[in-house]
Amino acid sequence: LFFIHGIGDGYGADCMEWPKSKELKETIDAIKKSGKAKLVGFSCHDPRRAEFLQSAAEGGIVDAIMVQYTPWLPKDDPLNKALDACHERGIGLISMKQVAPFNGRKILDEVAQRAPTLKDRGLSAFQGLLHAIWSDDRIASVCVSMRNTDQIRENSLAATQFEPLKK
Repeated sequence: LFFIHGIGDGYGADCMEWPKSKELKETIDAIKKSGKAKLVGFSCHDPRRAEFLQSAAEGGIVDAIMVQYTPWLPKDDPLNKALDACHERGIGLISMKQVAPFNGRKILDEVAQRAPTLKDRGLSAFQGLLHAIWSDDRIASVCVSMRNTDQIRENSLAATQFEPLKK
């Protein structure tokens, strides 16, 4: 995977257009033809991430996108619609920065309210958040920062106890 990290407005005035540009398509084709990469993608946690994802879906060039999101997006949220568009185009979506503030909200504080059944399963807020993310069929993978072996064990336990959320 040839991966461009942290796409956002800092990449220049035309950065919103590059995921559907002729130049990027030619570059990706050359990279793939060389055998140096089979897939090309980018990550985005820019405030305009919905627009970047939508542009990628329209371009049909990008294979994978790692994005900060929350599993509790309103149905009509632009990011939710962009995730749908990417998923429909076959773009692999990777969740990242799960516990970082999202639009000013502290996501871990919402877990108990949004998914009360997780407490009955004995899961921590972070484990519950992972279950909520894994329940989203659009998400192909999750990139999780783990700083110690306790976190590795906690995440592994969450994976072995995973049951998709119904809501």
